[in-house]
Amino acid sequence: MTKKLFWENSYKTEFEAKIIELTKEGVVLNQTLFYPKSGGQVSDHGFLKAGDTIFEVDYTIKKEDEIIHHIKSDFKEELKIGKIVKGKIDWEYRYGIMKAHTSQHLFSALILNKYNIETSKVYIDFEEVVLELAQNMDYTQLKSVFNEVNSICISDNQKIEVKTMNYEEAKKCSNEIRGFVPEHSKIRLVQIESNDLVCCGGTHVHNSIEIGPLLIDSFKKNREIRYYLGKKAVNMLSDINIDLLISAELLNQPTLKLKQATEKNLNLISNLQQENKNLIIRTLNLISQIPTTSINNISIYIIDMNIENKILTKEFKNFPSNSLLIANLSNNKFRVFSKCKDVKANEIVQYLIEKFGGKGGGSDNSAQCSIDYESMDILNEIRIVLNRK
Repeated sequence: MTKKLFWENSYKTEFEAKIIELTKEGVVLNQTLFYPKSGGQVSDHGFLKAGDTIFEVDYTIKKEDEIIHHIKSDFKEELKIGKIVKGKIDWEYRYGIMKAHTSQHLFSALILNKYNIETSKVYIDFEEVVLELAQNMDYTQLKSVFNEVNSICISDNQKIEVKTMNYEEAKKCSNEIRGFVPEHSKIRLVQIESNDLVCCGGTHVHNSIEIGPLLIDSFKKNREIRYYLGKKAVNMLSDINIDLLISAELLNQPTLKLKQATEKNLNLISNLQQENKNLIIRTLNLISQIPTTSINNISIYIIDMNIENKILTKEFKNFPSNSLLIANLSNNKFRVFSKCKDVKANEIVQYLIEKFGGKGGGSDNSAQCSIDYESMDILNEIRIVLNRK
């Protein structure tokens, strides 16, 4: 059994311990400051020192009551059961994880307290957290919670306390505890004043203002929140601030009005796209009335326009019967539509591929291809195909 020294003092960085087991995965000590990967929190890393030899610990895992320290190099020649070693964790890395874990408790608790939305899954890494919510949350709710979390992490300090009690005691106050109470003989609880009380074996800071500002990076499907803190957040905030200044200059708008300006421009783009679509439809309607040429009573229409396939497919239905439409999209890419019983769209595509090289395919009514040959006279090639009939 490995004693968890990180439960006694998460700020301590160095310790001394005895090797009690050597496994394929690594070294087991009688006590350790290295937190093992569990509960959504990544493990610590650092090193163990035996005499003058230093062994790098890249991660630790929990196996029943033991914590296994994974060592990159070959260690079994020098490390023996019963040997005393000194350990040291990477403090900057640990501290970043401690701040991240405490911020996650606070974030999840406020989301639950304010909107009764539970957190279903968490991922806690160095200065990075991902929350997966059990149900959808809108941007207004997110903003409200985020403002409060940042206030507590930056200025409105709250104490974080850790206490241990037996299972029976914990069950009696389970209505005050966020989440479930595991069936362990000893229950470790982490409390953030009146905001949160939860069972947790992770490492945490003592004061909320140690965390500092948070920066949300993404909010996916109204359920997944990814945010950063510490140096990562500060660096990202600096980058975003400069990008906003550049964007504001490009749009000739104050930074605080960029959202409104962007919405206005997006609306303008949307209107232009719709006008362009309407213009394309009207153009295709006019083209359908005047074929490029006629071969063997088949009306041939050739257009050099990069038009969405969805629009072409829909509008070709309005073309006369016994029509053949060839759209030169761009870069020797062609789409062929046919209303002819004797001339199949895929037949023309396969002819072009066989003669000039390329790839493509389709059905009797619609097919497409990309041709390797650059200076092809598409009308002449269509004439060759039709004259074979």
